[in-house]
Amino acid sequence: MTNHPDAERIGLSLTPEQELAIHQSHIKVEGINYLTIPSQYLWAEDLNINEKFLMSFIRMADQKDHCWASNTTLAKWTGLTLGSLKNLIVALKKKGYLEQISWDGRHKRVIKCLK
Repeated sequence: MTNHPDAERIGLSLTPEQELAIHQSHIKVEGINYLTIPSQYLWAEDLNINEKFLMSFIRMADQKDHCWASNTTLAKWTGLTLGSLKNLIVALKKKGYLEQISWDGRHKRVIKCLK
């Protein structure tokens, strides 16, 4: 796990593989200094600003066939409450941007970007 001070500041622990995936997704892991909003989200008329923001983080954390970041991690990154985050994920699934590919019924969900 990483011991980078900025990651610790926001309560984030990343494996070296996750750091590399984030770095390769155009985000500076060293303190998460910027986020690239892909044009398909930036110009999407059916997404509000929070949905665009969240999709950008989910896409950043998309590794192979799913998003590795938990709801708690996404909430820390975005500053959203867990309730707001869950509502946005439901809305994004309804709009066809996300698909839930597994759920253990209680603790773990796996989502992937469709668009």
